[in-house]
This record gives sequence, structure tokens and C-alpha cells, in this order.
Amino acid sequence: MVQKKGRREAKLAMESMKDLYINNLLPESRHLLQFEERPVTKPKVTPKHLVLWYFEDELRSRYLRFIQALQTWTYDNLDHIKRAAIKSVYSLLKAKPEQESFLLMVLVNKLGDTDKKVASQVVHLLQQLVLSHPNMRQVI
Repeated sequence: MVQKKGRREAKLAMESMKDLYINNLLPESRHLLQFEERPVTKPKVTPKHLVLWYFEDELRSRYLRFIQALQTWTYDNLDHIKRAAIKSVYSLLKAKPEQESFLLMVLVNKLGDTDKKVASQVVHLLQQLVLSHPNMRQVI
């Protein structure tokens, strides 16, 4: 839904998906793991483990597709769509550690945006990010 061409619908989907990932789906303090990274050959692995690990793997791949779609929307011609995508990227980066390097790259790349209002907004968001996550200061 976020990838659809209808901007209004895509913006609504973008905001809804962002809230869903932040509040319900992504874990608080760890990264999602791929299924291949799990110890599936261990003797104590139950079918329930396998199902949960497969779900986590699918969630990881769908989240990556979502943030790639957000990245695409940050290059939109309409200013309010571009700003909404940038705010979503910032919110995800601030709230959860998943794919933080990709999200940070998307945000930093928008510093060179041709629209100075967008670049200024990104500077402000990066300052807010450093205030809420002081350890990211050296990375940024």
C-alpha cells in the first residue's frame, strides 16, 4: 500500500505502517534475525520456535521493503509527502534499532536536498536524534 501511486493513500498507509511497526511489531532493544541465523539444528528447538523464527524473518524482510518504499517517497515532488516520509524515517530511527544504519543513511542523504526547507528539517531532526540518543553523535 505504501508503494502505490496514489499519494494521499500512500501517505496514510505510510503513517499507519510506521505506527504499527513502532508500537506493535518491532522488538524494543534488539535487531530482527534472519531464519538462517537461528540454531534450527539444536535438539531443543520446537515447532513453535520454528514458526516464531520464520515470522521474524518475514517481518524483517517486509520491514526492509517498507523502509525502502519510504526512501523512495523522500524523493517525491510534493513537499508534504517528502516531509511525511522523512518524519516517518526519523520516528522509526528514534524508536527502534532495526535497520538503523539504512534509516540514518536515508536521513543524512536528505541533507543535500534541493529544497532548503527539507534540508533544514533534516538538520533539526538529526539534532533531536542526537539529544535522544547521545551515543549516535559519533555515527552521525
